[in-house]
Amino acid sequence: MKKLLLCAFALTTGYIYAQKNEAAFTITGKIEQIKSGTIYLNIYADGTTIKDSSAIIDGNYSFKGVTARVSNAMLDIKDEKQDYLRFYIEAADMNITGAGYPLKEWVITGSAVNDDDKKLSAFLKPFREEEEKYYAAYTEASKNKNQRVLDSLDALEETMMLRKRSLIKTFVMDHPASVRSAMAITENYGYYAEADEVAPLYYGLKTTVQNSPNGEEVKKMLDIYKSVSIGQTAPDITQTDTSGKKLSLSSLRGKYVLVDFWASWCGPAGKRIPTL
Repeated sequence: MKKLLLCAFALTTGYIYAQKNEAAFTITGKIEQIKSGTIYLNIYADGTTIKDSSAIIDGNYSFKGVTARVSNAMLDIKDEKQDYLRFYIEAADMNITGAGYPLKEWVITGSAVNDDDKKLSAFLKPFREEEEKYYAAYTEASKNKNQRVLDSLDALEETMMLRKRSLIKTFVMDHPASVRSAMAITENYGYYAEADEVAPLYYGLKTTVQNSPNGEEVKKMLDIYKSVSIGQTAPDITQTDTSGKKLSLSSLRGKYVLVDFWASWCGPAGKRIPTL
């Protein structure tokens, strides 16, 4: 239920953030080995993609615009669809330079969020390497239809999630003034989490980060977890029963009720639904 509610939360936050004061950003850069062509900027914010492009003239390019929050972004060059640089856009004067390909090796300066993202990536590197081995093993077991190995990997999944969250908690507590910390909370606690796990992380953030759009997103997530925590009245849900009649959860008050959610995007769930 929590995951479903958080999905609804994510769909409704975009309009709220769009109303906030937007601030300007600039991106300038020089590419040593690519003197001409076109470079593209994609910004992924609030469920939409903002696209822009810039001519590369004697290796130089530039972008300017406005943003209401720190968001994911990507730079890529025409006809090089498999080569790109992922980074974070923020209200700052950023400089992104590089020798040429691959773009992921370009250097970003002038951005505190991207600086902190590098710190987080370095901190998580040992775990990432272990995670890659886990997914490689899962892919191999799936390919060979080895159910015994798949079951053992499924059992390990929660342990790995908890270990990662422990690392994220350490990073957040060590970087309370970073918007990247707020983003890390949303990324890693947006599902299967409890209010008492998220609360100390959110309240440990500096006030400026709490009041940022990314910090407010954490607060809204925390409020949802609190509303569905043990002991709270469940949100009222109305659905059709097997006879097609509307049935509200509140109409069953005083009875023992098991609510089982199935995700339409989940393959195994989709296969089971016709048998229910």
